[in-house]
Amino acid sequence: MKKVSINGKICTFKSAKVSSFDRGFLFGDGVYEVCKVKKGKVLFLEEHLERLKYSLKEAMIQYPENFEKNLFDYLNLLKNETGGLYIQITRGAHIRKHIPPDNLTPNFVIFYFSYKFQNLKEIKKGFDVIAVEDFRWQRCDIKTVSLMGPILAKIRAKKEGADEVLFYDKDGNVREGASTNFYVIKKGKIYTHPIGNYLLKGVVREKIKEVSRELEIEFIEEPTNIKDIKEWDEAFLSGTLTGIMPVNSINGVKIKETFGKTLRKIYFRLKEFI
Repeated sequence: MKKVSINGKICTFKSAKVSSFDRGFLFGDGVYEVCKVKKGKVLFLEEHLERLKYSLKEAMIQYPENFEKNLFDYLNLLKNETGGLYIQITRGAHIRKHIPPDNLTPNFVIFYFSYKFQNLKEIKKGFDVIAVEDFRWQRCDIKTVSLMGPILAKIRAKKEGADEVLFYDKDGNVREGASTNFYVIKKGKIYTHPIGNYLLKGVVREKIKEVSRELEIEFIEEPTNIKDIKEWDEAFLSGTLTGIMPVNSINGVKIKETFGKTLRKIYFRLKEFI
């Protein structure tokens, strides 16, 4: 389904256009969300919209009038597709100037895209990742379209034959992946960095937290340190499009189990919903 909604106007991918003066294009001055679409249904849409509103509030961008009506009009076009839904809202279009005028009208873009999700055989192999000291800005809780940091990190990962990048602070505490949240399992307990301005509050992360409680698996929000890799029983990543993905190795150091007992419990409880 190659249709795009630009400020509510439906057009084809080929004819889709935004202003050259859009601040998203000029400054990366906008926020976005990506949702998973499964058989025509958008998963966890309410949670994604809640996070979108948070990003807009923190970025001081107005929530566009009639956005949700136009969003649901677009969603009605989806049939039985399985892939991703992209939503972007920018501060608006104006001649290039750092300080925007008051009451600038935001622009929004919505489109569906196809995506190949990992099957169970691929998931069992896990991801090989590299870890680097975090060089991004300090407001990773805002899902901004300014993604140069993660892009550079992912290019480096690809050159090194890795599937993802982990960012850690100056003390070695792992924060998150370039497009994922990160978790460690030790003695049947899950550890992950606390929510804050250095990482994104993942929608799937919150579902993992809920399911962990249901399964009576302790979910501990405290940092894990990169120097302790050999002490970890399992490690994994999560994300809207990534789902749940075991980590096989970090910087060439093998994790004890790639798809172990505790992670399997979480995965099979959630797999029908992510």
